[in-house]
Amino acid sequence: MNTSICPICNHTISHFSLNARDIIFGTEVNYEYLSCRGCEHLWLHPKFNLDLVGFNEPNQDFILGVMNHPFVNKMLYLPRIRWLANRISLDKSKEALDIGCGTGTFIRLLRQMYGCKCDGIDSDSIFTQYQTDPDINVQITSFEELKTEKLYDLITMFHLIEHLTEPRSAIQKAIDMLKPGGYLCLETPASDSIAFRIFKNNWFPLLPPYHRHIFSRKSLNLLIGELSSAQIVEFENVYISGEFLVSASLPLVRYAPHPFQKRHLNWLQKISSSFGIFSLFFITLPAEIFIAGTLRLMDVASHQRILIHKRASSP
Repeated sequence: MNTSICPICNHTISHFSLNARDIIFGTEVNYEYLSCRGCEHLWLHPKFNLDLVGFNEPNQDFILGVMNHPFVNKMLYLPRIRWLANRISLDKSKEALDIGCGTGTFIRLLRQMYGCKCDGIDSDSIFTQYQTDPDINVQITSFEELKTEKLYDLITMFHLIEHLTEPRSAIQKAIDMLKPGGYLCLETPASDSIAFRIFKNNWFPLLPPYHRHIFSRKSLNLLIGELSSAQIVEFENVYISGEFLVSASLPLVRYAPHPFQKRHLNWLQKISSSFGIFSLFFITLPAEIFIAGTLRLMDVASHQRILIHKRASSP
């Protein structure tokens, strides 16, 4: 255990520590996270922050291909757009900004479906090669360094705040960039999920060291409640299909062929790990179906989505 100050609730208490290895990207480096007993917030130990080069995972061709795959469009991007459209007005008069836009698929679909005027921000220049819509402006910069006086009706931050060293100031900056009455949508992993309690350091959304903060539902609500002009108008549990399978497979993934990194494996390791992962698919499938069907009843989902409304004026 470590004694430190929780970056969300400021409790100076003994925190549980959790060691997690970078298996997904194959570096096998071990990192330490601290977990607050009070608000269940999880954060990367400060001693590692200076060692990180950037916020983003390595942008390999394999990952970029997954981000642009039609299946991902159907299962991830389109449901997000429909979720927003059921709660706020989306039309040609609306201006939207996607922070951490990646290959820009989300804002391209948003523009195609509702005609919104869309901008994007991402810190990696590799994403400019995927920009195919001349009417969408994508800036290559970190959000922390962005300087603009433009205001938006909608700002989205999907799976971004967990990467940031100072998520509180980033969320406040996004709210300040909204027009009065505008909306900010956040989506991020939830450390108080059943999946995290089961898999711990093998929980896929932990993704060390690129995820620096993993919010519980309590810690994210505490943070947003402290921000000026912000009002939570909608909260939803979100489960990303396949997460149980990937998390359960992580111990075996270390002995399986890696999509973009050479590994010296013998034939027995390759066959055994591949067979084990294949078997886990059938074992975890009932859990995947159960969680997908109980999202509205229990806080079992591994991610949380919050819609924040900017008040016309501060109270």
